[in-house]
Amino acid sequence: MMSMTTSRAFGRVGVGLDLQNLSGTTTSCCGAPGTWSVATYFAYSSAELFDWGMTLFKLDMRLTDEFSASTKIAICPGTFTEPTLELTFSWTARW
Repeated sequence: MMSMTTSRAFGRVGVGLDLQNLSGTTTSCCGAPGTWSVATYFAYSSAELFDWGMTLFKLDMRLTDEFSASTKIAICPGTFTEPTLELTFSWTARW
């Protein structure tokens, strides 16, 4: 299943942002279904047609009832001395 949402917010420097978000569920071999999402931010107060601000990819997988893992990839244009690519891997163990 896939869904799409659109919302409007203000960024950290007072710039208005439009958010386009696609998300859905994944199937898992061992545990509960996981989730995925792709979010893209655009500045709506800019003179440019699509002033891209950032794209964020997320994947959360529940491998078993006790163990889950997630991955996040953020891609930015590199303004404000930000890195242009950020990779995050994490896991959670429950007992």
